[in-house]
Amino acid sequence: MGYAHAGGGGSEQTTAGVLAVTGPNAIVDWVLLELRGPAIPASIVATRAALVRRNGDIVDVDGVSPVAFNVAPGSYYVSVKHRNHLGCMTSGTVALSSTPATVDFTSLATATLAPMLARASRAPSPTSALGRRRHFQR
Repeated sequence: MGYAHAGGGGSEQTTAGVLAVTGPNAIVDWVLLELRGPAIPASIVATRAALVRRNGDIVDVDGVSPVAFNVAPGSYYVSVKHRNHLGCMTSGTVALSSTPATVDFTSLATATLAPMLARASRAPSPTSALGRRRHFQR
């Protein structure tokens, strides 16, 4: 049993120096990110493990960069999964290219496929795995 990564994900590693950062950019947790196919949202195209900062941003394993996926430019559903929280996925595709795209799950303008989550109160929480902007690039 375990999680089956796709599209080259699963070998991410970080360093003690990244985990030693303090303040609002301190790493407090990790999440799994998935890119899902535009025609069949259940089809996982690529996955990556990423880090969650204290301020809620999700970053690559270096602790500062946007999370990069090795996929062709295109539109994908973006899914965030956490070991202790409900997952969340965009209800529409997000255009990804070599320029980082921001997915802000705290914005009411970002429609999600997570009807079980209370969307009325979207105030970010420093400990929330789904609380802040997510930066992705292909």
